[in-house]
Amino acid sequence: MSQKEGGSTLQKPLQNFGGSGNSIPELASTGGYTLFAEPFVDSANDIFELPCGDGSGKQVACGKLPPFSPKKNGTDSSGAQQEQCLDSGPNIGNAASTLSKEACSASCLNQAQTSPKIQRLKLTTSRDNACETSPNHPKRQGITLLHLLLNPTVKIQTGFSDPSKTLLFTNVRTGVSLPVLSIYHWSWDGIHLFFYPLETHVMAKDVNNIFAAGDSISVSYSMEGKTKEESLSLSFVHGTDKGRKEVSDNEWLRAASMIRYGNGSGNTPRDYTVFTVIVPVTINPGETFVKRQYMITNLLKNMDEQSLSWVSEVEQKLYTREELVNDEVGQTVYLFSTLPETTAGGEKSDIGCDQDNND
Repeated sequence: MSQKEGGSTLQKPLQNFGGSGNSIPELASTGGYTLFAEPFVDSANDIFELPCGDGSGKQVACGKLPPFSPKKNGTDSSGAQQEQCLDSGPNIGNAASTLSKEACSASCLNQAQTSPKIQRLKLTTSRDNACETSPNHPKRQGITLLHLLLNPTVKIQTGFSDPSKTLLFTNVRTGVSLPVLSIYHWSWDGIHLFFYPLETHVMAKDVNNIFAAGDSISVSYSMEGKTKEESLSLSFVHGTDKGRKEVSDNEWLRAASMIRYGNGSGNTPRDYTVFTVIVPVTINPGETFVKRQYMITNLLKNMDEQSLSWVSEVEQKLYTREELVNDEVGQTVYLFSTLPETTAGGEKSDIGCDQDNND
């Protein structure tokens, strides 16, 4: 998304289209263009952190909770004391209150006091052959949804989907990884992980060959793919609503133009992204609205500079019938009918259906 002060910022993860609290920016708040690019690897910023929950099933901000860094024995890198504080029950504030300050780290006590119900998700397989297919859920891009039974963890019923990224489930014990397309539910009822593998041929038995009982699973972004310098891009130059600023009475452009965008697939089988420029214009009979925009293709690294040079060329205007005729920028087109209720057409003519001679 282009910025008013210059340059553009990556929207990651891409918000779900139509979700509550979504960003719907006005064109005037942007730099005048929006970029679409091939997926690329940004190793400095592509760090995936497992989500946090409050026990209700909702995903919440993690606050001061440290990232989960599993060890091979299934515990996290912050140590046994931290594990006890976070896992003694749904309310870690109460759990921490049973421990002395000497027995619990300062960071753990701080978390217990400031976020008494928030826990970070931990993925550990409950048994051998813990993965099964989930036939009652829809396929996505021809891929069957898989269900993995976990050791009890915080309940998070939301999922994760980013069309530009591939996730990796890595067995911490063996280092073997499984590419994942999206997450349907992180932990339904705190023990059920539902996910779509990246490849159509991956089945439950393949997952069971990778993960055994008690194996910790780390989640990361795949680092395979093009670099940002190699990525191809498409720019949609929509302008900054310049016409609205210049119209004195502003009756025809009744509100600020805006952009709505987001991941349209969500938990559905389809995979698509929605992008639309909304111009709230009032067009009366006989009037014509014109908006001239541009599409540019180039390498992503060149797009900000090239797109910005075309923003000033974007134009939007409402023409009345009189303006079109007097300025000779248009021509009248009459509708006619050759056979009643069967055939219709149009042509430039001096005689139309609204005149006396209409046969």
